[in-house]
Amino acid sequence: MILQPDEYRSRQLKYAPLEKVGDCALQQCGVFHSELRFVADTGNVIFRAEADNRAYGVRIYKEQFRTIPEIYGELNWLLDLQKHTNIIVPQPLSTASGQFVQEITAPSIEGPFQVVLFHWISGEIIGTNIEVETARQIGKLMAELHTHAAAFELPTDSFRDMTDWRGMGHFTANLTLTRLSRIEGFLNQEQLELCEEAAKRVAVIINEVDDQQNFGLIHSDLHTNNCLSHKGKISIIDFEDCQFAPFTCDIAITLSSFDNFPDQAILCKAFLQGYAERRELPQNFTEEVEAFMIERRLRLIRWVATWPSVEHFSFGWRIINNSLQSCQHYIESESSRSSWQ
Repeated sequence: MILQPDEYRSRQLKYAPLEKVGDCALQQCGVFHSELRFVADTGNVIFRAEADNRAYGVRIYKEQFRTIPEIYGELNWLLDLQKHTNIIVPQPLSTASGQFVQEITAPSIEGPFQVVLFHWISGEIIGTNIEVETARQIGKLMAELHTHAAAFELPTDSFRDMTDWRGMGHFTANLTLTRLSRIEGFLNQEQLELCEEAAKRVAVIINEVDDQQNFGLIHSDLHTNNCLSHKGKISIIDFEDCQFAPFTCDIAITLSSFDNFPDQAILCKAFLQGYAERRELPQNFTEEVEAFMIERRLRLIRWVATWPSVEHFSFGWRIINNSLQSCQHYIESESSRSSWQ
C-alpha cells in the first residue's frame, strides 16, 4: 500500500527514533555511516539505508509477533529461491557470525527489536501502472514460485504456519475484544450479518480443499505494490506473510488485488494465462479461488480492525466498501461464473 504525502510525513517523524535501531543492525553486518529513510509501516517498519553507494532494506518488527524460527522460515525460502531459480527476490544480509535475524536494543528506546536486513532491489513499484502483459508476467512468476515450493522443505530449525489458510469459519472468530469493538464500530448489523454469512459459505468450500497436492509455501500477499519493474524484469518483494497453503489461496489473493482496476477481468485472465504457461492450474481451482477471494476480503476488513481507526490509512474505507460489495455479489450470484473465467 502506498502512503499519501501527509501520511508519509507523519509516520516519518513517528519512526525517526527507530533509525538508531536500524543503524545498529547495519553495523553488525559491516555497514557503517549509513543514511536511513523511512519507507512504509503497513506491517513492520521499513527503511531504506544507503552507504558506500549501496542500498539496503531494513525491516524492524514493531512488535515481536513472530518467533525467530518463524522469521527464518521466510528467509530460508528466499535463500533457496535465489539458489535454485531465476526469480528476483530480496537477498537477506547476515552478520559476521552468520545471523540473519538480530535482536537490537538502542539507547533511550524501549526494546529489544527484531531486525532483518536485505540487499535493496532496484526498480519501481508497479502499483496501478499495470498492463495486460505485466499481469501475464506476474502469473508466470507465481507459477514458478509454486513449482519451487511444491518440492521445497524448510530446514528443521525454521517453520511457517500450515493451518491458517483453513479459514475463519466465523467472521469474528478469535478476535480480541478491542478488534471486535472496532469492527462493530465501522460495520452496521446488516453488514456484520453479510460478512458472517459469506464466511460460513466459503468455509464449507475451503474445508474440502485437498492439501495433498498443489500445496506448499505461498507468498500470501503478491499484489502489484509488492512487485517491482526494472529494465524489463519484474521482481517480487515482501515475503513476510508467507505460509504453507493451497496454491489456489495464493492465486486468489492476487486476483482479488485487481478489484480496484477498471480492467479487472482482463487483468485476471491475463494473470491466469501467464500462470498456465508455466504450471497447470490446480483442479477445481475456480470454486476454490472464488472462496479464497472472499476469505481474503474478509481478512482485509479484520486487518482494518487492527488499526487505531479506519482513517489510520487513507485506503481504509475503500478496503471495507470493496470487500462488502464483493461479499454481497458472491452471495447473490454464487452459482454464476466469475467475470475472469
